[in-house]
Amino acid sequence: LLSDFCKILDIDPDEFEEVEGDADTLAGLLLEIKGEFPKLKEKIVFSHYTFEVMEMDERRISKVKVIL
Repeated sequence: LLSDFCKILDIDPDEFEEVEGDADTLAGLLLEIKGEFPKLKEKIVFSHYTFEVMEMDERRISKVKVIL
């Protein structure tokens, strides 16, 4: 969940407010930021965060690497 992600990294949830749309999960947030389904190993940059899609199951993002 996106709320859990923010708690774990001690991030203000409002940080993603402008792009989160209806996203409840980190994977959903990446879809909102990119506007389309990302590819495996693709890096998505937002603000001072870099998200890299590490694992996918068909059309589901299952593992994301986050670089601050």
